[in-house]
Amino acid sequence: MRLLGWPVKVVLLLFVTALIFIIYRTLRSRSPATRYKVARAMAVATYKIRWGLRNRIKRNLSLVRPDLQGEELEAKAKEVVDTIAREWAVLLGSEDADVCEAAQRIDVEGAEKILRRLECTGQNVTALNVIIAPIHLCSIEGVLDCLDIFQVPTYAPIERINPEYLLRLSLRLRGGHEFLRLEPRQRGQTYRRMVERFRCGWAIAPLVDIQAKKSGVLCRIGNGQGRFETGAVRLALEEDGTIFPAFVVRQDGQYKVVVEDSLELVKTGDREADIEINTRWLIEGRVAPRIQSCPGQWMRAPWADLEPVGKY
Repeated sequence: MRLLGWPVKVVLLLFVTALIFIIYRTLRSRSPATRYKVARAMAVATYKIRWGLRNRIKRNLSLVRPDLQGEELEAKAKEVVDTIAREWAVLLGSEDADVCEAAQRIDVEGAEKILRRLECTGQNVTALNVIIAPIHLCSIEGVLDCLDIFQVPTYAPIERINPEYLLRLSLRLRGGHEFLRLEPRQRGQTYRRMVERFRCGWAIAPLVDIQAKKSGVLCRIGNGQGRFETGAVRLALEEDGTIFPAFVVRQDGQYKVVVEDSLELVKTGDREADIEINTRWLIEGRVAPRIQSCPGQWMRAPWADLEPVGKY
């Protein structure tokens, strides 16, 4: 049975590959409205067809916000689908965007917190121990555009995507950022590169969202819990960095990047304990309230592996 399944999987993979590139080639030169309509139609169709995906979104949202039930829960689940469609509509046209255009369409609240920690020497701009901690809320592209606007070299390790061709396409679409260096995470390599660039005056922007694997620090959001990334906190503790949580919110059809006040780190001298304490403080104190305030904009809801509190 396993051998019979492989030809079907190969054919399905080839079909999906061809479909993705046809969509990409067709939509990349279209208007933002057209890209959004097509992306939304595909996302809604996937939501309706894949009941397992639909149930996972609702389950995660109900853990994040236990008060959501019935029609309200369904509405927030559909908002997640719409949020992801909007993100892909933007991403498919990002090759033609430039930093000036991004600056005009992005409202940044709290930018001065980052600007105060930049040092200009001639034409060179360096960051003074800056770590920016974004999550998959509303629009990760908005955060990336914002990082480029600061015009300081920034290193952002991103999660790997399977199959590999989707990862290459994602990097190509996001390749228009002049000051932002994106690289897929590699075991045993990514943290070393973060340290090297941090010491050279780069800003570092590692995602601090929930992990798919059973690693990281166990943190709570509402009545749910999952394991979250520790790289930002580890770097801040070991290299004396300053963490600025950053979020994108969508209100009244407009996007805003919010840079929060820096995170005050607990330092007891026990490095591993400090990593756990501060990661939990970052997630439960800063990230969780943002997700709970707009659960329909949490783009990790279809893939998060939240469990009820106390199950682990």
